[in-house]
Amino acid sequence: MPKFPASSPKLRKAFEAAVLDLPPQQVRVVFGYPCLFVNGYMTVGLFGDDLFLRLAEGDQTTLLKQVGKPFSVMPGKAMAGYTVAP
Repeated sequence: MPKFPASSPKLRKAFEAAVLDLPPQQVRVVFGYPCLFVNGYMTVGLFGDDLFLRLAEGDQTTLLKQVGKPFSVMPGKAMAGYTVAP
């Protein structure tokens, strides 16, 4: 298993505070990072100091055209539907 960079404590606290008051959800650890699951689907999470989002195809296309980048755990292998937020 490759070693991934840790998220900063400040970023982890901000993430946890942001998802605390959301409707039914579950925070799980994926690849060593906190991720928000809604109805069993991973929707948003941290990876190192990146925040990634699961978006509808049109929204993902719009974000990628502006400033986002595809989310990938392994270089060159983007996860479909996920985008790194700027």
